[in-house]
Amino acid sequence: MWIRTAVLLAIFLASAAVRGGKVYGATAADSASSTPAPGAMDISDRRKKCQQQWKEYRESQACFALFRLVNGGVKAEAFKYCREVKQPELCE
Repeated sequence: MWIRTAVLLAIFLASAAVRGGKVYGATAADSASSTPAPGAMDISDRRKKCQQQWKEYRESQACFALFRLVNGGVKAEAFKYCREVKQPELCE
């Protein structure tokens, strides 16, 4: 069992080396210095981040509402003035 795990790890590391050290789009330095793991963030930080994401989403929706058509579509020029933000997940 451990041999199989070691082989899979070697293949993974070799493929990361071929991609220039990038693992899933980030370098090893990026992952070490980027945002902390989700469990490492305390609850108030997660709540603030979630509230900020919802604020940006509501502002985006308000901007697009100005360009909304009767049939529910959106005028193409809206994308010149509004930033498209995907709906975030619900806060805990």
